[in-house]
Amino acid sequence: MSMKADLLNPELGYYDEGLNLTNLKTYSEIVKDFGQAEKLSSIAYRSRVFMELENEKIWTRGWIPIGLSQQILNNSDLLPFTLGFHGVHAQRTYDKSIDVRLNFHQHGGCRFVPEQCRTGAQTKCSIHSCNYTRDSDVIFGENGDNSDLMYKFVGINPQKLRPVNYDFLSSIILVNLDPSYQDFKHCFDDDIIDNFKQIKGYHSIYKHEWIDCDANWKIFFNEFIQYFNDFSSKTEFKYFDEKTSFEPYIRKKIDISHDFKNNGKNADIFWLLPNLVVLKTTDFCFVIIVQATAMNKNLQRCFFLKDKSMDKSDSDKIFDDFVDLIKKINTKSKTHHQNKLRIDNPLDLNDYEKSEEMYYFNKHIVDKVLKEHTYYRNAPIMDAGFQGLKRM
Repeated sequence: MSMKADLLNPELGYYDEGLNLTNLKTYSEIVKDFGQAEKLSSIAYRSRVFMELENEKIWTRGWIPIGLSQQILNNSDLLPFTLGFHGVHAQRTYDKSIDVRLNFHQHGGCRFVPEQCRTGAQTKCSIHSCNYTRDSDVIFGENGDNSDLMYKFVGINPQKLRPVNYDFLSSIILVNLDPSYQDFKHCFDDDIIDNFKQIKGYHSIYKHEWIDCDANWKIFFNEFIQYFNDFSSKTEFKYFDEKTSFEPYIRKKIDISHDFKNNGKNADIFWLLPNLVVLKTTDFCFVIIVQATAMNKNLQRCFFLKDKSMDKSDSDKIFDDFVDLIKKINTKSKTHHQNKLRIDNPLDLNDYEKSEEMYYFNKHIVDKVLKEHTYYRNAPIMDAGFQGLKRM
């Protein structure tokens, strides 16, 4: 369990390898104009302090997707998700609405969910032995009630748990752990809302799969977006601008009909930063929610939703091909990550960013880690009903 001062007291700053990771000077070469800007330096992929900074500035300070409402259709169905270092769950209630709460056990006596549990490593816990492994898939209710497996999430009285702000983008469940969060309706533009309506129209998930990747989550996106560049006819970069409150996203018009049974001539990829990708055609869509589980690991939750008129054999082939594609991208991501760590110079001087998509993504990461926030006292992790006290 980390006891770093920067994690316990984030207002004291984040320092590693002689650098102040919340100082603009550290990123001065990254935020230059495209063509002159350098890549995000290797410290962003190897530093535990930077990973803690992402927890504080990214995963707990914005609207982050955790799953689809189609995953929890019946009373008491429960969807767990570890958001950065913090465990939350969404549960279907008796009136068919959804409650999202902090887990009853964040992780036994620990202040946050440790890496061994986020990644599923079966290391014996010497602190509390609470048997908290990495997130399970959906836990279904038993006759419309909570099951024994849900105890570590909901406890005996779920109503006493700390509620989490949430909303829906179509049927995608997004949560925000920031007590001073920005209103959801001011965060997403009409284009995203209109284009994502199709997801809600699918009443069930045809297939889904969790895919592990041995690379930093940022590197996966690099390899994913580069793969589809060969199929692109048009790319839009929306709201990478401090003047707007909308969440930024990248939209790519692509033709993937050769790979996906002639069903992808007029396809779109939406990359809603930081960790949501939707690949959408007229007949089906893939939703990918990427979960950062460690510095060198991420988990991709992939969902396949399709029109009922699509042939089953064609649908199965499309899904299998997509999963194979993601695994190939993950293999390249692993190699990319290993090469990153071989670089001796932590600032990667003269390593210019040639991808416009990654240029905007890198700037977004920098904007996030430099943004100042109100800090709140850390709750005793066993007390999920804690409401938070503003630091003076």
